[in-house]
Amino acid sequence: MVCLRHRGIDARLLEESEGAIQKSLRFNTGQCIPLNIIAMEFIDYVRRNNLDPGNTALWMMDSVIPCNLRLFRHHIKNLCASYGNGMEQVSVYAGGLSMADLSLKVPLDAYFAFMFGGLLRKMGCRVRPYEKIRGATDRVIDESIAVFSDAFRGKCSKEEAVSHWSVWLLVPLAPRS
Repeated sequence: MVCLRHRGIDARLLEESEGAIQKSLRFNTGQCIPLNIIAMEFIDYVRRNNLDPGNTALWMMDSVIPCNLRLFRHHIKNLCASYGNGMEQVSVYAGGLSMADLSLKVPLDAYFAFMFGGLLRKMGCRVRPYEKIRGATDRVIDESIAVFSDAFRGKCSKEEAVSHWSVWLLVPLAPRS
């Protein structure tokens, strides 16, 4: 999300809710249930956040797997149109998982975000059992996430964010026995 926003794309995540799942079943005419759920969550999100449907697009991964995901885009667009209330103006966009079609820098940023996040989690799992002060590791992880978020927003370089990891030396650890 931060990677896309930094590149000028107002990206947002859909929010799953039990209510949207139940409402989506009213529109189901025998097709894939997750397809209806995605459409309803999208419609609910647009309405709840007072977004202009004409300036709103649902991004979906383009795929050729057996579940007919290639038809999802077309069918979700039809479900939105049948809902009415301006939802016939929304766009449903199918793009590559790398998101390189949106920006050539987004896949690189996403790669680094996953790599840094994975390393951060690994470090936390290794250090947490030896911390002297309960919660110190989680505090440092939260600080590190904030620093990495700033880096992906362009407020500092990724190199500066990585050098912040020296803060891990400040986590008070119990000696290994």
